[in-house]
Parts: sequence; structure tokens; C-alpha cells
Amino acid sequence: MPDKSLSAEQLAHFDKRLDRIAARYEQLEQELDALECRMIEPHATPTNDGDNQPITTPRRRPKPR
Repeated sequence: MPDKSLSAEQLAHFDKRLDRIAARYEQLEQELDALECRMIEPHATPTNDGDNQPITTPRRRPKPR
């Protein structure tokens, strides 16, 4: 039966890949936390009078012809 163990070089390669994946995962978690905080903050979605309707900008009146 052939030997299925990995060489030290292969282990180091996979260890580096695992470290990069873990770092990216941590970065994505931090970005997600920041986005969730922005969604929860009261000033993130301005409202007219607290009825959860977004403030709309008034339209300009058309110029008379």
C-alpha cells in the first residue's frame, strides 16, 4: 500500500493557504459586523416623523412655458 503522508513542503504549503483563508475570513467577518452596525444605527435610515418611511426630496416644479 502506498504511503499517503504529505511531505514537509506540502504541509507548509497547505499551512500557508489555511492562514490566508483564516485571515480573509476574519476580514469578511469584520466587514459584515460593520455593515450590520450601519443597518442598526438610527441615523442610517433617516425618516420624516419616525414612521420608517425614508425622507424624499421634493420635486422641482416645472417651469411655466
